[in-house]
Amino acid sequence: MRDKSRKWPVFTEVWIWIQGERDARVASTNYNGTSTTPSSVYEQRLTDLIADIRAAYGTNISFVAARLSTNATDLSVDDADGFWSVRQGMEDAVNADPNADFVDTDDLTFYNDDLHYNTAGVLALGSRFAVKMDELLDARSQRRGTVLIVR
Repeated sequence: MRDKSRKWPVFTEVWIWIQGERDARVASTNYNGTSTTPSSVYEQRLTDLIADIRAAYGTNISFVAARLSTNATDLSVDDADGFWSVRQGMEDAVNADPNADFVDTDDLTFYNDDLHYNTAGVLALGSRFAVKMDELLDARSQRRGTVLIVR
């Protein structure tokens, strides 16, 4: 992706994904008349999204997802079937892609709504994303025999 108003080009190297809560909630109530969204459906949707992102912005884009947290009790209790189905689909999609990974969120802290991360949770999540991005970019550079220079 290039911003023509900038002197230097801007490239997307890593795509960060933090989503799935709504899918977990919707999944538990109304997917094709069944009680849950099969993990294979979420896996395919996420795999398609990653492919679409790479088609639009570059085939080498790494992908990092925040795995649904077991501490998001707003989901894991009320919508347990949908929660576990979406979480498994997310893991399956990411594990099948050598240029993708996820960060664990099970120990992060939430506001009282048990769905949104509080300040400490967001800061920890950001740090985990940064570490995982570094790992993926380093692995990609080693596979290609190149060195990534960040300005």
